[in-house]
Amino acid sequence: MRRWPKEDENLLRKEYSNKGPEIEPLLKKYTKDSIRTKAWSLRLKVRKEVHYAKVVIALSKKISKRCLTCGKKFDVSPCRKETAKFCSFKCYYRSMQKNNWIKVECFNCGEGIERRKSKIKYHNRQFC
Repeated sequence: MRRWPKEDENLLRKEYSNKGPEIEPLLKKYTKDSIRTKAWSLRLKVRKEVHYAKVVIALSKKISKRCLTCGKKFDVSPCRKETAKFCSFKCYYRSMQKNNWIKVECFNCGEGIERRKSKIKYHNRQFC
C-alpha cells in the first residue's frame, strides 16, 4: 500500500467523523477500496450508509463526451474523462476497421492496394 500524505490522512479522519466537507478530493486521488483500506488501517469507524452515500454522489457526477465514430453524446465517470473516446464497443470496432488500412503500391506491378497497418509493419514487400 502506498503512503498517504498527512494532509490526506487528516482529511480522511474529518470525513469519517462526519465533520469533513466532501469526499471528492480523496476520490480524485484514490480508489474507493484504497480509501476504505486506509480508514480500516487508521481504525476509523463510521456509519457505512453515510460514507457510501457520499461516495455514490461523488461518483455519479458524469461527464458528457462525443463519440469519435458516430458523433453521439455519451456520459462517462470523471476517472475516464481523458481516456473515453467511443460510446460503445461497436463504434470502437468500426473505428479500428476504418483507421487500420493504408493504401500502398504493389511491389511487383505498382498497382495501388489497401493493406492493414500491422501487415505493412512486419512485411516490407506488398503484393496484389
